[in-house]
Amino acid sequence: ATAGAAEVQVPLTVTERAGLARVGNHVNSGVPLPMGAVKDVGELALFKTTRKRDMLALALAAIAENFGYRQLNLLWRIEGTWQFIRGQKHWGEMIRTGFHRPPA
Repeated sequence: ATAGAAEVQVPLTVTERAGLARVGNHVNSGVPLPMGAVKDVGELALFKTTRKRDMLALALAAIAENFGYRQLNLLWRIEGTWQFIRGQKHWGEMIRTGFHRPPA
């Protein structure tokens, strides 16, 4: 914490139309949603589509996003863990390649 920094508390108040007290409910994605406020996930969609071609494209994109980056990230994590186990806890020498000063 920074010296002299004050703690800020922001009260969160949600008005429940049904008149029920909602105490201790979770906040979903930064938006407080009372129980039963969303009955269908389709209500949250930015656009509505029922074309089979669009649904197939969305399904393929959801599957494809899991290949590539996740495996590469796993490889980097394994490499970092292996280096830590072997005691290599430094990055090595970093040589600046840009922002040269003009000769004096």
